[in-house]
Amino acid sequence: MTWFYFILLVLFLIMVVILTGVVLLQEPKSGGLAASLGGGGLESFLGARGAPTFFMKATWVMGGLYMALSLALSLLSARTIQGSTTIEREVKSGELYKKLAPLTPGTQERR
Repeated sequence: MTWFYFILLVLFLIMVVILTGVVLLQEPKSGGLAASLGGGGLESFLGARGAPTFFMKATWVMGGLYMALSLALSLLSARTIQGSTTIEREVKSGELYKKLAPLTPGTQERR
């Protein structure tokens, strides 16, 4: 794997720790799930949330970075791993066909 992948991975791990901290530092809404299921009325479900706070904005930004870095890391790892499975190597070298030849119908060879 490349150095670029490892830099993205380190950034991803740092971002996950920061995202966890930002989510935990947010103020709880009025009652949470219990209020939205009947305890707080329609206002809490559709939500007059007020002005977004720093932590709300930070959560949105970090969530977007989480999705972008996750996609980038998965694309990079798929590109570097491509073609390196055991079956693909055996097909390219011809060993897989030698192993499967005795199993083809009509041949008398047995293992």
